[in-house]
Amino acid sequence: MKAVRIHEFGGPEVLKLDDIERPVPAADEILVKIFASGVNPVDWVVRQGGNNFLRPALKLPLTLGWDTAGIVEEIGSNVTGFKKDDAVYGVPNFPGNGSYAGYVAAKANQFALKPQSITFNEAAGIPLTGLVACNALFELGKLQAGQRIFIHGASGGVGSLAVQLAKAKGAYVIGCASTSNQEFLKQLGADEVIDYKTQQFDTLLQDMDVVFDSSPLRDDTERLKGIRILKNGGIFVSVNIDFPFSDAVKEALAQKNAKGELLHLQTNHQYWLTEMARLVDENKLKVIISKVYPLEQVAEAHKESATWHVRGKLVLEVRKEKQPLKNGKMKIIVTGSLGNISKPLATELSSKGHSVTVITSKSDKQKDIENIGAKAAIGSIENLAFLTATFTGADAVYCMIPFSFTAIKQDKYFQKIAENYVQAIKDAGIKQVVILGGWASDIISSYGINDIFNELSSIAVTELRPGPFYSNFYGNIKMIKEYGAIMAGYGGEDKIAFVSPTDIATAAEEALTTPFQGKKIRYVASDELTCNEAARILGEAIGKPDLKWITLPEEQVLNGLLQSGIPPQLAADLVEMQMKIHSGIVYESYLRNKPVLGKTKLKDFATDFAAVYHQ
Repeated sequence: MKAVRIHEFGGPEVLKLDDIERPVPAADEILVKIFASGVNPVDWVVRQGGNNFLRPALKLPLTLGWDTAGIVEEIGSNVTGFKKDDAVYGVPNFPGNGSYAGYVAAKANQFALKPQSITFNEAAGIPLTGLVACNALFELGKLQAGQRIFIHGASGGVGSLAVQLAKAKGAYVIGCASTSNQEFLKQLGADEVIDYKTQQFDTLLQDMDVVFDSSPLRDDTERLKGIRILKNGGIFVSVNIDFPFSDAVKEALAQKNAKGELLHLQTNHQYWLTEMARLVDENKLKVIISKVYPLEQVAEAHKESATWHVRGKLVLEVRKEKQPLKNGKMKIIVTGSLGNISKPLATELSSKGHSVTVITSKSDKQKDIENIGAKAAIGSIENLAFLTATFTGADAVYCMIPFSFTAIKQDKYFQKIAENYVQAIKDAGIKQVVILGGWASDIISSYGINDIFNELSSIAVTELRPGPFYSNFYGNIKMIKEYGAIMAGYGGEDKIAFVSPTDIATAAEEALTTPFQGKKIRYVASDELTCNEAARILGEAIGKPDLKWITLPEEQVLNGLLQSGIPPQLAADLVEMQMKIHSGIVYESYLRNKPVLGKTKLKDFATDFAAVYHQ
């Protein structure tokens, strides 16, 4: 089998991918076929030779890695709690031969059944950091419901789990992290968040029952601050066993009649692993995977871990997980919040039994998302780590890039979002992707985003190219009331392939759930009309049967967009699109790729339009 081992201590260059014999389980052990292994700071600490606590136990050559998830391949003669083919996760043999390998043999009591609702990659991010958090909070910190806890380093691998575990216990949780991680901690459930870059927690907090220092910082000043905010008789817990309590720290603890604890060993492995699996399956605990690396890129994973700026966990994928769909049901990510397409798409997918997560930047949308049977992932598509964590474990993703009315350089904005999508799709192992484009995508510059998405060469990708949305007409209501007409850079007898967002959602649903290989482009339309025909249909619905659609000169369209606050580059691009539509070449291209028209005609939409118009 393949195994990443070290034959000497040193930098990432000492990591070697060796071929070695598969281990044989002892009587009290199980042999686990490894699918994934978590990467933790202790891995590269051991690689460098360990600290004073670990060094005496290290024997070369050594297989690193003590976070794993996989399937039971064999069981020892005295093992009764597992059977062959059980999906398990655990902490094997720390600090002996570990899980950067195809198989590992370890004591059965170091494992528990894997959470059923997550992938092996996700499960491998829990055991070691989760056990550290459980032991720190509950074994040493004695944390109880209703108590107040302050967690230093709350956005890291240990801290992010500790926040959720403390909340699940019923504690009041205050987390501390950098500016960029404030919203992230709120999503995890923190009641309050302290920004260590701009705020001094020791001047803001007091009377904490427990202070948990999961930060990698070895600094007496920070420890003394943590003790300062404890209540009399409180408990201070640190994970940094290589940094013993100084006399000053011991004196400060004594003055508070407080207890100081260093977490030397994790205990009750199976109990806490089982408890965490339950919380995961009840959706009360989520592991945040920052990035997934193939086993061969272990050196890169170590370098990333050593930056100390990883949000959540890094994972090595040892072998690909085959994920046969249960009764045809899939895990699908929908971007675009509850927009014109995303809402009907998520609703339709959920109604068919798929597990749907909707990405939104607005926390007030969570309830509405849950009401349509989906889960909310609150964050920004401009945040690559958030995207990767959300995409991890999904089968398919619907990607759309909204216009930015604040970005000065639209090309840079679009390229950044496209690059984030592509990287997150690759890192998360997504197999099927739907991208929302436009019916003029092959005529008008798309800022190079098509080239970026073309990097997804080994993934099934469908690009949807819909015409102008019916819902865009809502934006013309004020114009109709003030000027008695619809006006744009195209109009009159220009022919347009209008489309209902519901028909786009139907096309997206089919593309997301129908297996195929390669890349395809699908145009989407509902009704082929001239602009005047469209205006007449809408006009009749609102009591203005003579409503006209007037074509404006290019300069007038541009000035109108600029006066309404549209950034110059975006305004210029919108004008270019309107002029190309007016020229007829966009419709000619559409006719060469003419699709079967959708079910929802403009007359159907006109009823809804009239209701809004008369409000």
